[in-house]
Amino acid sequence: MASNDTELSFPVTEPMQVQAQWTPNWTYLLMLVGAAVGVTVPSTIFAKRKLGQLIAARRAAPKKTPKKQGKGSVAKAKGDSEGDLKLYNYIIDHGGSISIQGAMKELGLSREEVTEAIERLKESHMLG
Repeated sequence: MASNDTELSFPVTEPMQVQAQWTPNWTYLLMLVGAAVGVTVPSTIFAKRKLGQLIAARRAAPKKTPKKQGKGSVAKAKGDSEGDLKLYNYIIDHGGSISIQGAMKELGLSREEVTEAIERLKESHMLG
């Protein structure tokens, strides 16, 4: 007797010896493998294309060249970054808003220094 059922009932009218013989059902395994391949292959192709597009876009993007600095610019740049940090902290401490007059007074900076620091912070994406 053969069956695909998980339970099998049959009448027993006399003593008998019963032996179960299990055979694997490959249908389920093949369905799982097919589903995995069906998801993995298109995902890999999509990811590879996107990565190729990103690499091509990065190569095509113009490269930023650093500005040449004249004499005394190194000290000024250092001072600027310190002023930028002071202004950034001032903005954070004041809930993300700024009063130029208040910043000038509290930080001891000129209006020009404050506005230049704001522009540098915007360029560096520290401010929106």
